[in-house]
Amino acid sequence: MKNFPIAPPDPVDAIRFRMEQMGITTAELEKYLGSKTKVREILNRKRDISLKMAKSLYKELKIPAEVLLT
Repeated sequence: MKNFPIAPPDPVDAIRFRMEQMGITTAELEKYLGSKTKVREILNRKRDISLKMAKSLYKELKIPAEVLLT
């Protein structure tokens, strides 16, 4: 870690990766983020992830909170 520090993954990349791992569609992601519009804006990097959204993604998809809140 000292000589070769690893940066945390991008929050959107982490969400997309977990979606792929779990076979989750963007429509299913609405349960955790709110609406279709919010899902689209987050995945297109036009909206930040709120604390409420991060908690939901952490609880349901097991994405570490420190990744989502960077």
